[in-house]
Amino acid sequence: MMAAARRIWLVGGLLLALGVACQEATPRHGANGTAPAGSPLLVCPTEVLLGEKTIGDHVDGVFVVANQGEGPLEVQQFRKTCNCGQVEVEEGGTFYPADRVMVPAGQSRRLRMRLAVVGHAGGQSRQRLEFATNDPKQPQVAVEFLVERVLGTVSATPDRWTFGKVLQGTPLSATFEVRDPAEFPRKVDKIEASHPQISVTRSEVAGDLKRSAAGVPILRLEVSVDTTKTGPIDGAVLVRVPDEGRQPLQIVVEGWVVPAVRPLPGELFLPRRTTNGKLYTVEVYLETFAGKIEEITIKSTPAGVTVRLPESLEGAATLTVTLDPDSFATTAAEADRTVRLAARVADVWHELAIPLTHVP
Repeated sequence: MMAAARRIWLVGGLLLALGVACQEATPRHGANGTAPAGSPLLVCPTEVLLGEKTIGDHVDGVFVVANQGEGPLEVQQFRKTCNCGQVEVEEGGTFYPADRVMVPAGQSRRLRMRLAVVGHAGGQSRQRLEFATNDPKQPQVAVEFLVERVLGTVSATPDRWTFGKVLQGTPLSATFEVRDPAEFPRKVDKIEASHPQISVTRSEVAGDLKRSAAGVPILRLEVSVDTTKTGPIDGAVLVRVPDEGRQPLQIVVEGWVVPAVRPLPGELFLPRRTTNGKLYTVEVYLETFAGKIEEITIKSTPAGVTVRLPESLEGAATLTVTLDPDSFATTAAEADRTVRLAARVADVWHELAIPLTHVP
């Protein structure tokens, strides 16, 4: 009796295993066998491979539903495992939203579902579409859409650094935490800065690494800006990791390093054309970022140029520059066409240079 029961159990297990194998293999290539007379026979894939995609991408999963039976096939009651777009059917080369699709015997239809790529970088992303049919052998069907490898770069907090205007010579740095959304945190391949005045120092993260929506912290970056030179800073820190997708992490670094005193305008073009003729005189305003201007001196002026200093520094510091076209060396090098001044602010002297161009 026990032996007979064991044989029944073994035969039943073998049949069950064979049934599962057929259930897995058959739908992948479509339904095999014959349908009852006058009935539809559905053939469609159970899996659509979408290759490598980046987290957040919207991709189209397209598959073909064929009817190899004798009767019309009806596909409806679409159910999705994601907040994806509506299922669409192709008609005349264009996809239209559809709640119900009819496929005549011997014909096929292309269906499309648009979905967003989610998951962890380096892993896979799988979404599922289920629907009902009037195929008596397959009343319920499921198609899975597989992103075989999810790509995604790391993120930084904060994600950018806008420091505005900073006085020349002021120490300037900021700290950033880099987090990795991958299931298994990746090693950083390369860190570089796109501006010569930006430098980066990295340090590893110690302690309890708690995962957030942005991932696990993998390192900290100390970003510094060289403020010995004045001018705009418009660059970024680039952080590269494996499986980063279309582009690396970019931490924008932007602002302006300004001198303690600067002339406005910074370069002079004379004469000025007016309705009253040519004017060879112009006013120059000295803008300060470090406090009140206490004193101004003239260091040198080109031949044919005179500079009148303001009588008082209580208000705006405005100079008057006059050019004599008959005495000015129009074709001289810029160094020989430059007015040089010095301004004292908070007991510190700052040198100023104002190039001048004669436009006959």
